Amino acid sequence: MRWLWLLALAAACHPAGSPSSNLTRIEEVAWLEGDWGGDEKEIWTEEHWSSARGATMLGTNRSIRDDKTVFFEFLQIEASTTDVVYWAAPRGQSPTPFRLVKVEGQRASFYNPNHDYPQWIIYERAGSVLKVHIEGIENGRANSHDWTWHRL
Repeated sequence: MRWLWLLALAAACHPAGSPSSNLTRIEEVAWLEGDWGGDEKEIWTEEHWSSARGATMLGTNRSIRDDKTVFFEFLQIEASTTDVVYWAAPRGQSPTPFRLVKVEGQRASFYNPNHDYPQWIIYERAGSVLKVHIEGIENGRANSHDWTWHRL
């Protein structure tokens, strides 16, 4: 009988129909899952994202020129009860957080106003095409870069 009372108390504290912020659910960006890649100026770049399970997505990114890796990055998207955060660790450095600030369909904008560059990371998917846009202030000037990848 005691366990029924505890179960009823737990249900009352966390009603099944209670609303939650769209920005706290990893499913909002689950469309990133998969293997993406493309060529740009003789550089092959690929990005791989795991499924959205356990409130996280794990990713890797690498760029290859002339059969040599010229850049790599470890990535993670993590959902908590209050936020979804994109963690970027370029070249294995300490990870930098970017908060998910907006989701519109299959377009997600991550932001960190205190990061040197970029301050914005934006992913947008249209079918088998994934576009990535970064922007911000670098050395006192506005800067941006775009990639277009296809599903591998």
